[in-house]
Amino acid sequence: MTHFPAIFTIVATIILLPLSAFFIILGSFTLERCSMEHYLPIWMILLGTFLAIDRAFAWIFELNLYFFMKDNTKPVEELEMLNEWEFKKSGLELRVSNYTPVTVCGLLFFSFVGTYFLQNVWYIPESGDCNDLLILTSIIFCSIILLPCFLGLIFLFIYWIFLWLLSCFFA
Repeated sequence: MTHFPAIFTIVATIILLPLSAFFIILGSFTLERCSMEHYLPIWMILLGTFLAIDRAFAWIFELNLYFFMKDNTKPVEELEMLNEWEFKKSGLELRVSNYTPVTVCGLLFFSFVGTYFLQNVWYIPESGDCNDLLILTSIIFCSIILLPCFLGLIFLFIYWIFLWLLSCFFA
């Protein structure tokens, strides 16, 4: 179980790093060509940059933990040194585990902003021209991020109502 964060970081990087490069390239090529919503390519570039920086920080945290474990063998004899080693290791592990919510919040933020920009494209389609790949990619990205969150909120709301009804009838 100690290798799970490293495996998660590797898999997430394999998925998100090419995606971030694609977002930056697509946003750069459509920067002047989207008169329908001129903020959409800028949003795409910022999203790709966020994903690349996010993966860089994730790798820095993982590599710090890896090199600590490689360079500092776990002491077995002296209790004080063992406690100090465990404290340093737990600090590095905490840094890695606390970084995932930053990624999730960033993805949610960019999805909400992207959905806001897509409203002009969706509701006023005659107002200009924009690359279909840019629009389709933005819609797919925002849907992949926001749809599970929305369904999760609905599930939690139904669960909360169920618990409330149980407490009313069996209290």
